Amino acid sequence: MLRILFTGFLFVPLERIFAQWKEQPIFRNEWREDLFYYLVSSLLVQVLTFLTFIPARSIHAVAPMSEWRAWISGLPFVVQFIAIMFGGQFRGGHEFHSQGETGGRHARATFHGVMVGQSHGL
Repeated sequence: MLRILFTGFLFVPLERIFAQWKEQPIFRNEWREDLFYYLVSSLLVQVLTFLTFIPARSIHAVAPMSEWRAWISGLPFVVQFIAIMFGGQFRGGHEFHSQGETGGRHARATFHGVMVGQSHGL
């Protein structure tokens, strides 16, 4: 939401100062559609992304695993990257073969969750 406000505060005055056609309004007639598209495409994705972190935060609240996380964080980045790549592939292949196509999709989502969790320090 801050992004759209900042963009508005930045470009509305610029559009007024350097307008190609002075009689052209700042907002087009369909600005409500633009706002709706923004809310659906941007904010909805951000909310859903935020909601995916709730289970991870709940698990960390119950079992923080701080020693394990500190040990993993202490490894060089290259070692972490290789471990994630091989660990995700091993788990993905196992679930795909044991649970069919649905398990394979779940494994890819789990692998993605591991990558996102690593990048956000979870």
